[in-house]
Amino acid sequence: MDVENVIASSSCRIYPNPVIDVVNVETSSELSSVVEVYNYASAVVSRAEFVGSTALDLTSLPAGVYVVKVFNNDMTYTAKLVRQ
Repeated sequence: MDVENVIASSSCRIYPNPVIDVVNVETSSELSSVVEVYNYASAVVSRAEFVGSTALDLTSLPAGVYVVKVFNNDMTYTAKLVRQ
């Protein structure tokens, strides 16, 4: 996996980026987290609750740029995601 294909902080990883079908989200937190994907109009187009990691199927979304937000009690993480 190329370094530029991963969005990472010390507590959150989102990959691959750009994404074709499925994006993976991992947190280092053992707490319940929520991931939301927003379109250009700031509407939530995908949402999941998880602990540790999850995979979001984005095949129903058109190609474009999206914003991913990951929330839990420890953090809020925001990143740009490209859907091919």
